[in-house]
Amino acid sequence: MVKKMLILFSVFLNIGFFIITVYAVLHHKGFIAKRHHPGMMHFKLFKQLDLTRSQDAEIEKLVAEYITKMDEVSELSFKGKLALFEKLGSREKIGETVLNDHFQSILKVEVRRGGIIFNHLKNIKNKLSEKQAEVFFNRLAEHKAKKYAAKVQRKY
Repeated sequence: MVKKMLILFSVFLNIGFFIITVYAVLHHKGFIAKRHHPGMMHFKLFKQLDLTRSQDAEIEKLVAEYITKMDEVSELSFKGKLALFEKLGSREKIGETVLNDHFQSILKVEVRRGGIIFNHLKNIKNKLSEKQAEVFFNRLAEHKAKKYAAKVQRKY
């Protein structure tokens, strides 16, 4: 009986590895849609603003810088959270100060993320006319409201 259970477990484990491998290959090859990057929504909105060539070039540069900074912060956030999870998952006794230090480092990264977003939006606004800025930020607000509503609806 135990031998049959081990064989079944091995078969299901191999099927699981096969499915994960197929998914990873299809994702890598582009057959499965990749997650949208934070700057992608901007590009859709900018196309609706009738930008001048100069504005387009300046904004494209700002968005590229924003994406680079956000990628860096996302990686720092991930590494900080991973380190925290590893500490929490270890068998060794962890003091409150060590946990607090990890939380504080994660918090600093999240504050930095907020600063990057704020500065990016401020820089974008400086490159747009009043009318363009009004359209851009109103549509961005609508998008965020819809995204939040969908998130809240999924919870319940």
